[in-house]
Amino acid sequence: MNVRNVLLIVTLFCVSLPLCAQEKEIESIKPDRPSQSNGVGVLKRGEYLLENGTGLFWGEGLTLGYNNLLLRFALLDAFEIRLGPSAAILVSSSADTLNRYQIGNSLGVKFRLVETGRFQLSLLPTAYLLYAPNTWVRGESVAWEGVLLASYALSDAWSVDTNVGVQGGGLSPFSLSYTLLLNGTLTSKVGVFAELYGQAMEGSANLQWDAGLTYLPTPRLQLDVSGGYSPWASSGFVEIGASYGISTR
Repeated sequence: MNVRNVLLIVTLFCVSLPLCAQEKEIESIKPDRPSQSNGVGVLKRGEYLLENGTGLFWGEGLTLGYNNLLLRFALLDAFEIRLGPSAAILVSSSADTLNRYQIGNSLGVKFRLVETGRFQLSLLPTAYLLYAPNTWVRGESVAWEGVLLASYALSDAWSVDTNVGVQGGGLSPFSLSYTLLLNGTLTSKVGVFAELYGQAMEGSANLQWDAGLTYLPTPRLQLDVSGGYSPWASSGFVEIGASYGISTR
């Protein structure tokens, strides 16, 4: 199946969702921010969430623009299926390269392992497929990934999340990643988050600080803006995102 067919199927599926939903609302919008870290939350049966992140990354002698789309839907409680088409365009590079773009797709599932009191634990295995593989998008050069996600609610408004992941295949035989995330709700419509992300790949380590702001103009739509910088790698990014959720229950 080529890229055009995959995108066409996703588009038709997403367009058909509001017709099936009959205007029912998802209980809360808690996107996984597909360009960055994933949250511990798992959709309930009959819920659908469409997420998109568009941004600009610079570092490692290059600048690139990217767009990551993520479709999440749950056929069972606490078990969701995830489809994530992505694209990146090389804006500038200090080295010669033949590939100016990269298109890929991801297929994964997320399911809850533990939910007790203020603590939640979930598992997220994902497989990646690249249509134009090259070396200038390090994060998308893996063939598989497994992430253990945990969250502890400090209060009704604040929580601390941590993710530990392993990646392999592609251009990197093996790497580790870890995330520490603080989520906060300022009002019923405004939220904030701050994140420390680390990755150890092929003997090298990289740390990055991220922060962002979220806004819910409607119960089914969430908008966010975020940015991050790594003083160790002299790299950073800025991104805007949108998430739309519906329920057929």
